[in-house]
Amino acid sequence: MNENTNRILFSCLESSLKEAPLSENDKKLCTEEIISEALQMAKEHDITQLVFDGLHKNGLVLDTDANYKKSIFKTIFRYENQNYELNRVRSLLEKNEIPFLPLKGSVLRNYYKEPWLRTSCDIDILIKKEDIEKAKGLIVNELNYECTFVSTHDISLLSPNRVHIELHFELKETDFKESPLLTQIWDGGELVKVSGCEYAMTNEMFLFFHIYHMAKHFKYGGCGIKPLVDLWIIKNKMNYDENKVAALLKQEGLDKLYSFALLLVDAWFENQSHTEITKSMEDFILQGGVYGTVEQNLAMEQGAKGGAFKRLWGRIFMPYSQLKKSYKVLIKWPILYPFLQIVRWFRIAFGPGRKRATTEIKSNKSVTQEERNTAKSLIDELGL
Repeated sequence: MNENTNRILFSCLESSLKEAPLSENDKKLCTEEIISEALQMAKEHDITQLVFDGLHKNGLVLDTDANYKKSIFKTIFRYENQNYELNRVRSLLEKNEIPFLPLKGSVLRNYYKEPWLRTSCDIDILIKKEDIEKAKGLIVNELNYECTFVSTHDISLLSPNRVHIELHFELKETDFKESPLLTQIWDGGELVKVSGCEYAMTNEMFLFFHIYHMAKHFKYGGCGIKPLVDLWIIKNKMNYDENKVAALLKQEGLDKLYSFALLLVDAWFENQSHTEITKSMEDFILQGGVYGTVEQNLAMEQGAKGGAFKRLWGRIFMPYSQLKKSYKVLIKWPILYPFLQIVRWFRIAFGPGRKRATTEIKSNKSVTQEERNTAKSLIDELGL
């Protein structure tokens, strides 16, 4: 993609977010080819509806355009489906007096000018650990959901109309540092009651969690454009104590990422100049799509761990600190570490993770020293 495509992509996003017209210079850049490329990039980052909204607002796409109508219809249909299922689950949890906390997109979309403009792949809800089995049983038995996967911190459920819900029982990320602020969130003072059993994070904690989640994706391959659009929304639509947010982020070593993320948002949507670091962040984000690529993931991990061999060694022989997250019995019986390491190998070799493991091993050698150095530099600059 060329610079003009990038410019139109971000100008359309800005136009949608601020409900402001494009400049005349930007309109002149909007050839059929540039618009097509910008929409293709938007699709890779799951923000097509926002770019279409910006184009439509400026008369560059008409109501009769078939692609525009199809995109908007699919987006609204997706939102209505998810909202319907969220309300079904919400009512069921309220009825059975189970405390719950909606997370991420289902909260953020209410700050967009239209809630359907903020798409989500799934619905994330936090449940207390002691209530998780009861909640899962109710959703499966009374709402006819299918349980598709159970991880160390969440349960994946699928509705009859194919809406994906993740019931989290711990706020932590796989292979990423735990934050006591999040793992102990039910015990602290960073929640407010919305209704009988529904809770919400304080705005400060919500922003902290957003940056924490973004950090995980940055460190392991890329976070896409959407979290930065969300950050603009949070910054401009939510009221929060900046000093408190800064203190929370500094406590977990996320203050650098937050500072540079704000500078990147300003470069994209506030007509500010890029710094060397924000330009590197932009390049990294645009190359990766919503969740980054395998190659980006490997470059970041190799950069952090000192090379391809060290990274691969760490993946084969998973450290105790990581393995115990998957096998809780290790906390009480660490002597089982060698045995469970072997169990893990067999699960990978003969389970659903085999294909990914094979791809990782093949791709591990393809990362160049230059890519590794670039990733290492970005990790260091962002404090990750």
